Amino acid sequence: MRRPDLFSFQRFCIEGVRATLFDEYSKALFGEVRESVNLLEVPRRLVGLVLGLEPYARSTRRLSDPTLRLRDVLMNPVSFGKMLCESVPQALGFEPESRVLGLAERISKSLNELSTAHAGLLDYMLNATSAAFGIAGRATLQETRALLQYRCSGLDLLPIPNTRLRNFVRRVLEMKVGDDDWLLGLLDGLVQQPTRVWSDHERNLAKQELSELAEQLLHLERRSMRTARTTDQRSVAKTAEQSMYLETVCMEHGSREGLVVFGSDVEAAIAEREEQIRQIMSRVDDDDARLKLVAVVAHDFLLDYYGSKCASAK
Repeated sequence: MRRPDLFSFQRFCIEGVRATLFDEYSKALFGEVRESVNLLEVPRRLVGLVLGLEPYARSTRRLSDPTLRLRDVLMNPVSFGKMLCESVPQALGFEPESRVLGLAERISKSLNELSTAHAGLLDYMLNATSAAFGIAGRATLQETRALLQYRCSGLDLLPIPNTRLRNFVRRVLEMKVGDDDWLLGLLDGLVQQPTRVWSDHERNLAKQELSELAEQLLHLERRSMRTARTTDQRSVAKTAEQSMYLETVCMEHGSREGLVVFGSDVEAAIAEREEQIRQIMSRVDDDDARLKLVAVVAHDFLLDYYGSKCASAK
Protein backbone atom coordinates (compact mmCIF):
# COMPACT_ATOMS: atom_id res chain seq x y z
CA MET A 1 0.00 0.00 0.00
CA ARG A 2 1.79 3.11 -1.23
CA ARG A 3 -0.59 5.70 0.30
CA PRO A 4 -1.97 4.30 3.55
CA ASP A 5 -3.05 7.83 4.54
CA LEU A 6 -5.82 7.58 1.91
CA PHE A 7 -7.43 4.61 3.65
CA SER A 8 -9.11 4.08 7.00
CA PHE A 9 -10.78 1.27 8.90
CA GLN A 10 -14.33 1.47 10.15
CA ARG A 11 -15.43 -0.50 13.19
CA PHE A 12 -19.01 -1.71 12.90
CA CYS A 13 -20.62 -3.53 15.78
CA ILE A 14 -23.74 -5.60 15.05
CA GLU A 15 -25.71 -5.84 18.28
CA GLY A 16 -28.93 -4.57 19.82
CA VAL A 17 -31.02 -2.57 17.36
CA ARG A 18 -28.47 -3.18 14.62
CA ALA A 19 -28.82 -6.95 15.06
CA THR A 20 -32.55 -6.60 14.48
CA LEU A 21 -31.80 -4.40 11.49
CA PHE A 22 -29.60 -7.03 9.88
CA ASP A 23 -32.24 -9.68 10.54
CA GLU A 24 -34.63 -7.54 8.49
CA TYR A 25 -32.08 -7.20 5.68
CA SER A 26 -31.54 -10.94 5.74
CA LYS A 27 -35.29 -11.61 5.42
CA ALA A 28 -35.63 -9.12 2.57
CA LEU A 29 -32.67 -10.41 0.56
CA PHE A 30 -32.56 -14.12 1.38
CA GLY A 31 -36.10 -14.88 2.54
CA GLU A 32 -34.93 -15.94 5.99
CA VAL A 33 -32.95 -14.79 9.00
CA ARG A 34 -29.42 -16.12 8.63
CA GLU A 35 -27.26 -16.57 11.68
CA SER A 36 -24.24 -15.03 10.06
CA VAL A 37 -24.48 -12.45 7.30
CA ASN A 38 -21.35 -10.93 5.84
CA LEU A 39 -21.42 -7.19 6.48
CA LEU A 40 -20.38 -6.43 2.91
CA GLU A 41 -22.73 -8.98 1.37
CA VAL A 42 -25.86 -6.99 2.25
CA PRO A 43 -24.92 -3.63 0.66
CA ARG A 44 -23.35 -5.33 -2.34
CA ARG A 45 -26.53 -7.31 -2.89
CA LEU A 46 -28.76 -4.23 -2.53
CA VAL A 47 -26.66 -2.01 -4.78
CA GLY A 48 -26.22 -4.83 -7.31
CA LEU A 49 -29.99 -5.33 -7.58
CA VAL A 50 -30.52 -1.67 -8.42
CA LEU A 51 -27.60 -1.38 -10.83
CA GLY A 52 -28.83 -4.51 -12.62
CA LEU A 53 -32.19 -2.94 -13.46
CA GLU A 54 -33.19 -1.77 -16.94
CA PRO A 55 -32.23 1.86 -17.60
CA TYR A 56 -35.93 2.81 -17.52
CA ALA A 57 -36.33 1.48 -13.98
CA ARG A 58 -33.24 3.42 -12.91
CA SER A 59 -34.47 6.72 -14.36
CA THR A 60 -38.26 6.89 -14.13
CA ARG A 61 -39.86 9.08 -11.49
CA ARG A 62 -43.18 7.26 -11.84
CA LEU A 63 -42.67 5.22 -8.70
CA SER A 64 -43.86 5.55 -5.12
CA ASP A 65 -41.98 8.05 -2.95
CA PRO A 66 -40.38 5.39 -0.67
CA THR A 67 -39.14 3.47 -3.71
CA LEU A 68 -37.71 6.63 -5.28
CA ARG A 69 -35.86 7.46 -2.05
CA LEU A 70 -34.53 3.91 -1.70
CA ARG A 71 -33.34 3.87 -5.31
CA ASP A 72 -31.54 7.20 -4.86
CA VAL A 73 -29.79 5.90 -1.74
CA LEU A 74 -28.67 2.67 -3.39
CA MET A 75 -27.49 4.35 -6.57
CA ASN A 76 -25.39 6.89 -4.69
CA PRO A 77 -23.89 5.05 -1.70
CA VAL A 78 -21.23 6.87 0.31
CA SER A 79 -20.63 4.80 3.42
CA PHE A 80 -22.03 1.28 3.55
CA GLY A 81 -22.41 1.51 7.32
CA LYS A 82 -24.35 4.77 7.14
CA MET A 83 -26.37 3.53 4.21
CA LEU A 84 -27.51 0.38 6.02
CA CYS A 85 -28.13 1.90 9.46
CA GLU A 86 -29.47 5.31 8.50
CA SER A 87 -30.13 6.02 4.84
CA VAL A 88 -32.13 2.92 3.86
CA PRO A 89 -34.34 2.88 6.99
CA GLN A 90 -34.96 6.63 6.67
CA ALA A 91 -35.85 6.27 2.99
CA LEU A 92 -38.51 3.75 3.97
CA GLY A 93 -39.95 5.78 6.85
CA PHE A 94 -37.96 4.64 9.90
CA GLU A 95 -36.02 6.80 12.31
CA PRO A 96 -32.25 6.16 12.61
CA GLU A 97 -31.27 3.57 15.22
CA SER A 98 -34.96 2.85 15.99
CA ARG A 99 -36.82 -0.45 15.97
CA VAL A 100 -37.17 -1.46 12.35
CA LEU A 101 -39.62 -4.35 12.51
CA GLY A 102 -41.32 -4.46 9.14
CA LEU A 103 -38.34 -3.07 7.23
CA ALA A 104 -37.96 -6.33 5.30
CA GLU A 105 -41.48 -6.04 3.88
CA ARG A 106 -40.90 -2.44 2.81
CA ILE A 107 -37.57 -3.29 1.16
CA SER A 108 -39.14 -6.23 -0.68
CA LYS A 109 -42.07 -4.10 -1.82
CA SER A 110 -39.81 -1.36 -3.20
CA LEU A 111 -37.42 -3.80 -4.87
CA ASN A 112 -40.39 -5.52 -6.50
CA GLU A 113 -41.70 -2.16 -7.69
CA LEU A 114 -38.33 -1.43 -9.27
CA SER A 115 -38.00 -4.85 -10.87
CA THR A 116 -41.47 -4.60 -12.44
CA ALA A 117 -41.16 -0.95 -13.55
CA HIS A 118 -40.46 -1.88 -17.17
CA ALA A 119 -43.36 -4.35 -17.22
CA GLY A 120 -45.53 -1.57 -15.81
CA LEU A 121 -44.39 0.72 -18.61
CA LEU A 122 -45.40 -1.86 -21.22
CA ASP A 123 -48.80 -2.32 -19.58
CA TYR A 124 -49.33 1.44 -19.50
CA MET A 125 -48.35 1.84 -23.15
CA LEU A 126 -50.61 -1.05 -24.17
CA ASN A 127 -53.55 0.74 -22.55
CA ALA A 128 -52.45 4.01 -24.14
CA THR A 129 -52.38 2.29 -27.53
CA SER A 130 -55.89 0.91 -27.02
CA ALA A 131 -57.19 4.31 -25.94
CA ALA A 132 -55.52 6.20 -28.79
CA PHE A 133 -57.07 3.91 -31.41
CA GLY A 134 -60.54 3.87 -29.89
CA ILE A 135 -60.50 0.32 -28.56
CA ALA A 136 -63.14 0.34 -25.84
CA GLY A 137 -62.65 -1.47 -22.53
CA ARG A 138 -59.44 -2.89 -21.13
CA ALA A 139 -58.34 -4.87 -24.17
CA THR A 140 -55.75 -7.61 -23.85
CA LEU A 141 -52.57 -7.57 -25.88
CA GLN A 142 -53.98 -10.25 -28.18
CA GLU A 143 -57.20 -8.27 -28.73
CA THR A 144 -55.34 -5.04 -29.36
CA ARG A 145 -53.07 -6.70 -31.89
CA ALA A 146 -55.99 -8.35 -33.69
CA LEU A 147 -58.00 -5.14 -33.83
CA LEU A 148 -55.12 -3.02 -35.10
CA GLN A 149 -54.16 -5.60 -37.69
CA TYR A 150 -57.75 -5.74 -38.88
CA ARG A 151 -57.83 -1.97 -39.22
CA CYS A 152 -54.51 -1.84 -41.06
CA SER A 153 -55.11 -4.82 -43.34
CA GLY A 154 -54.85 -3.68 -46.93
CA LEU A 155 -53.72 -0.19 -46.01
CA ASP A 156 -50.11 -1.19 -46.65
CA LEU A 157 -51.07 -1.53 -50.32
CA LEU A 158 -52.14 2.11 -50.49
CA PRO A 159 -49.71 4.96 -51.14
CA ILE A 160 -48.93 6.41 -47.70
CA PRO A 161 -46.84 9.55 -48.09
CA ASN A 162 -46.33 9.95 -44.34
CA THR A 163 -43.24 7.90 -43.44
CA ARG A 164 -44.17 7.61 -39.75
CA LEU A 165 -47.61 6.22 -40.54
CA ARG A 166 -46.24 3.92 -43.25
CA ASN A 167 -43.70 2.42 -40.84
CA PHE A 168 -46.35 2.11 -38.11
CA VAL A 169 -48.70 0.20 -40.42
CA ARG A 170 -45.83 -2.07 -41.40
CA ARG A 171 -45.05 -2.81 -37.74
CA VAL A 172 -48.71 -3.43 -36.94
CA LEU A 173 -48.96 -5.98 -39.74
CA GLU A 174 -45.84 -7.88 -38.66
CA MET A 175 -46.95 -11.52 -38.44
CA LYS A 176 -43.70 -13.41 -37.80
CA VAL A 177 -43.27 -12.53 -34.11
CA GLY A 178 -45.13 -13.36 -30.92
CA ASP A 179 -47.42 -10.92 -29.16
CA ASP A 180 -44.81 -9.63 -26.69
CA ASP A 181 -42.20 -8.99 -29.37
CA TRP A 182 -44.88 -7.41 -31.56
CA LEU A 183 -45.71 -4.89 -28.83
CA LEU A 184 -42.03 -4.14 -28.22
CA GLY A 185 -41.46 -3.55 -31.92
CA LEU A 186 -44.49 -1.29 -32.11
CA LEU A 187 -43.40 0.81 -29.12
CA ASP A 188 -39.70 0.91 -29.99
CA GLY A 189 -40.58 2.42 -33.34
CA LEU A 190 -42.52 5.31 -31.81
CA VAL A 191 -39.41 7.11 -30.55
CA GLN A 192 -36.72 5.03 -32.30
CA GLN A 193 -35.45 3.63 -28.99
CA PRO A 194 -36.00 0.34 -27.13
CA THR A 195 -38.46 0.75 -24.26
CA ARG A 196 -35.96 -0.56 -21.73
CA VAL A 197 -33.81 2.56 -22.21
CA TRP A 198 -36.70 5.03 -22.22
CA SER A 199 -37.01 7.78 -19.70
CA ASP A 200 -40.27 9.46 -18.71
CA HIS A 201 -39.62 11.91 -21.53
CA GLU A 202 -39.69 9.15 -24.16
CA ARG A 203 -42.79 7.70 -22.51
CA ASN A 204 -44.62 11.01 -22.95
CA LEU A 205 -43.36 11.42 -26.51
CA ALA A 206 -44.52 7.91 -27.39
CA LYS A 207 -48.00 8.58 -26.04
CA GLN A 208 -48.23 11.78 -28.08
CA GLU A 209 -47.00 9.93 -31.15
CA LEU A 210 -49.77 7.34 -30.71
CA SER A 211 -52.39 10.10 -30.69
CA GLU A 212 -51.01 11.64 -33.87
CA LEU A 213 -50.76 8.26 -35.63
CA ALA A 214 -54.33 7.45 -34.63
CA GLU A 215 -55.56 10.64 -36.31
CA GLN A 216 -53.51 9.94 -39.43
CA LEU A 217 -54.73 6.33 -39.58
CA LEU A 218 -58.33 7.48 -39.31
CA HIS A 219 -57.90 9.86 -42.27
CA LEU A 220 -56.45 6.99 -44.29
CA GLU A 221 -59.21 4.61 -43.21
CA ARG A 222 -62.02 6.96 -44.21
CA ARG A 223 -61.19 6.51 -47.86
CA SER A 224 -60.99 2.72 -47.66
CA MET A 225 -64.00 2.26 -45.35
CA ARG A 226 -66.22 4.32 -47.67
CA THR A 227 -65.31 2.13 -50.63
CA ALA A 228 -64.27 -1.49 -50.52
CA ARG A 229 -64.07 -1.84 -46.73
CA THR A 230 -67.54 -0.39 -45.87
CA THR A 231 -69.83 -3.30 -45.10
CA ASP A 232 -73.17 -1.43 -44.95
CA GLN A 233 -74.74 2.01 -44.71
CA ARG A 234 -74.03 2.23 -40.98
CA SER A 235 -70.29 2.09 -41.55
CA VAL A 236 -69.99 -0.98 -39.33
CA ALA A 237 -67.30 -3.62 -39.81
CA LYS A 238 -67.50 -6.85 -37.82
CA THR A 239 -65.33 -9.89 -37.30
CA ALA A 240 -66.00 -12.83 -35.00
CA GLU A 241 -64.39 -11.05 -32.05
CA GLN A 242 -64.49 -7.31 -32.76
CA SER A 243 -66.81 -4.54 -33.98
CA MET A 244 -65.85 -1.18 -35.51
CA TYR A 245 -68.13 1.85 -35.81
CA LEU A 246 -67.40 5.01 -37.77
CA GLU A 247 -69.31 7.82 -36.04
CA THR A 248 -69.56 11.56 -36.71
CA VAL A 249 -70.69 14.34 -34.38
CA CYS A 250 -71.10 18.04 -35.13
CA MET A 251 -69.11 20.08 -32.61
CA GLU A 252 -69.10 23.81 -31.94
CA HIS A 253 -66.08 24.34 -34.20
CA GLY A 254 -66.91 21.76 -36.86
CA SER A 255 -67.65 18.07 -37.14
CA ARG A 256 -65.59 15.36 -35.53
CA GLU A 257 -65.30 11.85 -36.90
CA GLY A 258 -63.87 8.90 -35.01
CA LEU A 259 -63.55 5.16 -35.21
CA VAL A 260 -64.79 3.32 -32.13
CA VAL A 261 -63.57 -0.25 -31.74
CA PHE A 262 -65.07 -2.74 -29.33
CA GLY A 263 -63.59 -5.98 -28.11
CA SER A 264 -65.62 -9.07 -27.30
CA ASP A 265 -65.64 -8.18 -23.58
CA VAL A 266 -67.49 -4.91 -24.24
CA GLU A 267 -69.90 -6.61 -26.65
CA ALA A 268 -70.86 -9.07 -23.92
CA ALA A 269 -71.15 -6.37 -21.27
CA ILE A 270 -73.58 -4.21 -23.25
CA ALA A 271 -75.67 -7.00 -24.78
CA GLU A 272 -78.46 -6.75 -22.19
CA ARG A 273 -78.62 -2.93 -22.33
CA GLU A 274 -78.60 -3.04 -26.13
CA GLU A 275 -81.63 -5.32 -26.11
CA GLN A 276 -83.46 -2.99 -23.70
CA ILE A 277 -82.81 -0.04 -26.01
CA ARG A 278 -84.07 -2.03 -28.99
CA GLN A 279 -87.27 -2.83 -27.09
CA ILE A 280 -87.81 0.86 -26.34
CA MET A 281 -87.29 1.71 -30.02
CA SER A 282 -89.76 -0.99 -31.08
CA ARG A 283 -92.51 0.86 -29.21
CA VAL A 284 -92.10 3.80 -31.59
CA ASP A 285 -94.24 2.93 -34.60
CA ASP A 286 -93.03 5.51 -37.12
CA ASP A 287 -89.68 4.81 -38.84
CA ASP A 288 -88.84 8.52 -39.13
CA ALA A 289 -89.56 9.00 -35.43
CA ARG A 290 -87.32 6.05 -34.57
CA LEU A 291 -84.55 7.51 -36.70
CA LYS A 292 -84.90 10.90 -35.00
CA LEU A 293 -84.85 9.23 -31.55
CA VAL A 294 -81.57 7.45 -32.30
CA ALA A 295 -79.99 10.50 -33.92
CA VAL A 296 -80.88 12.91 -31.10
CA VAL A 297 -79.83 10.60 -28.25
CA ALA A 298 -76.57 9.59 -29.98
CA HIS A 299 -75.72 13.17 -30.93
CA ASP A 300 -76.36 14.51 -27.41
CA PHE A 301 -74.29 11.75 -25.87
CA LEU A 302 -71.37 12.30 -28.25
CA LEU A 303 -71.43 16.04 -27.58
CA ASP A 304 -71.17 15.39 -23.85
CA TYR A 305 -68.57 12.65 -24.36
CA TYR A 306 -66.21 14.66 -26.55
CA GLY A 307 -66.85 17.80 -24.51
CA SER A 308 -65.69 16.09 -21.33
CA LYS A 309 -62.68 14.67 -23.20
CA CYS A 310 -61.68 18.13 -24.37
CA ALA A 311 -62.15 19.61 -20.90
CA SER A 312 -60.02 16.94 -19.23
CA ALA A 313 -57.27 17.43 -21.81
CA LYS A 314 -56.89 21.13 -20.95
